Amino acid sequence: MCGRAARPRRICAGRVTSGLLTNLDLFPTLLGLAGVGLPSDRVIDGVDVLAVLDGSAARSPRESFFYCHYHELMTAWQAQQDPNPRGFALAARLTASSRA
Repeated sequence: MCGRAARPRRICAGRVTSGLLTNLDLFPTLLGLAGVGLPSDRVIDGVDVLAVLDGSAARSPRESFFYCHYHELMTAWQAQQDPNPRGFALAARLTASSRA
């Protein structure tokens, strides 16, 4: 899935990343941009990915991600060495039939 991010003097135009980023990462990343820490009274599932977006980190801090696709549990993980242009591998459908 494609996404766009821009911030003058921070995220360069035309930069492309293959890191594993999700919409859950928007909240912590925006708080980081604003210089505000994460709330300590609750669990936040996302991570600050600004370093990936601005190029100061080559890899996402997120190693894997589980999600539902319609009625199937899916997983994706960041490859140790990018084997494909997307940089992550779609692992498997984790359904009742595949766990049997």
